[in-house]
Amino acid sequence: MSAEGENQLDKELLYQSMGGDRQAFLGFTRRHQAAVLRFCRTLSASAEDAEDVLQETFLTAWRKAGTFEGRGSARSWLFTIARRKVYRAARASQAIAAGAVESLEELGVAAGWGGSGSGERFGLDEQLEVRRAFNSLSPADRQILILRDLEGLSNAEAATVLGVELPALKSRLHRARLRLMSRLAEGDRDER
Repeated sequence: MSAEGENQLDKELLYQSMGGDRQAFLGFTRRHQAAVLRFCRTLSASAEDAEDVLQETFLTAWRKAGTFEGRGSARSWLFTIARRKVYRAARASQAIAAGAVESLEELGVAAGWGGSGSGERFGLDEQLEVRRAFNSLSPADRQILILRDLEGLSNAEAATVLGVELPALKSRLHRARLRLMSRLAEGDRDER
């Protein structure tokens, strides 16, 4: 099904939910709960906190189904709700603070640009190393990578979810990708 068809289906399910159709909302929840849970896990302090936020996110979506205007995708709407719930649960954005700001040149060198690496590190055997590198990133870096590279949101949708302007999103995404590559390159240097 096309993205337009997916969004239309979500609109219909939410419209039916407004009328009290629990089965329609259950269908909507099934369509998005895995993605929202992955996102919550990147922001939450624990798996239990992530599951609590997931439940609160869908309760809010049930109550506010009529507020979904359909300008963006329902998935990005849910990510926005989830992000707000995580921040409220954390009671302070300090727990989800972005890492230090390195220069692009420093990040590029740390990521191995201009080096002699083969660039072919992402095979099946390296999954644990990629996971370790990803988990070592700040929650801010992980959330932007999840939204764009795993969940496939557009730059505009991810910017809306994160509450930033499009140029800021692009800069943060670029830095997050460089930090991930840097962490992967550190693993390579450690193995030598």
